[in-house]
Amino acid sequence: MGDVNIDELGLSFVKVCLNNYWGNICFFGFFAACILWFFCRKKHSTNLFLIYTAFLFLTIYNPIFVKYIFSKLGSDEVYYRFFWLLPVSILLGYCCVNIIDYSKTKFGTYALSFVLTILIILTGSPVKNIFTDISMPDNLFKVPDSLLEICNIIHRDSEDENPKIVAPDTTIHMLIRQYDPSLLLTIDRNTLLYRLGNPNFVFDENTPSYQVQDAIMEVVYYNDISQKNKFINAIEKTKTNYIILYDTSPICDFLQENSFENIGITDGYVIYRTPV
Repeated sequence: MGDVNIDELGLSFVKVCLNNYWGNICFFGFFAACILWFFCRKKHSTNLFLIYTAFLFLTIYNPIFVKYIFSKLGSDEVYYRFFWLLPVSILLGYCCVNIIDYSKTKFGTYALSFVLTILIILTGSPVKNIFTDISMPDNLFKVPDSLLEICNIIHRDSEDENPKIVAPDTTIHMLIRQYDPSLLLTIDRNTLLYRLGNPNFVFDENTPSYQVQDAIMEVVYYNDISQKNKFINAIEKTKTNYIILYDTSPICDFLQENSFENIGITDGYVIYRTPV
């Protein structure tokens, strides 16, 4: 949702986010139809769903509320997560069972079940593309095998329970703490995304914390070794213990020349212990 913001879209922000979130999947339309179905039937067992959904649309899905209150939080890029609160799957499943219950014969039950199943499959984009989009994870942790080995190399070498590291790319940066939260990141996630050009993040580049992190990012992400002393000082100030690089990185020699020790290589990555 990084290409939308409240200031530009105003009252249409919620609608645009909703369209982007669901894309070409029809389940939100089915959800609305289920709400209408149960409302017309006045089925008491679904009152909680109806009240809950009405509350959502009067508050966090209300364009006026979003424009004048939510906008103050400055969290446009994560607003779409509020759509997770909609009980789409639960209500859709319950409605299908309710429809099937209308059948008085086994044949009718099987026929309705078959029709509803086919309808859900054909209108569910991820299911239609499952054979082309599916990819088996490398391991039970569902992260690259190389990331597991990187963590193992660091922990075998480190005497610190929580070593501090710099990752070589956003993939490793985002995944490594999901797998191993004992590792600490020198570069803040938002700072990294801002430095890499993400327009949804704004920082004052004159603050000391940004300056220190930027000195490291200039070397690791942009291969600029022209300000060696600034980089070394930043490593010391942040107490960074390890730097992970691609094994083809042009700054590998630079690190070794400045007392950074190569402690291991795995699947295209090389890990350096800092002199801190």
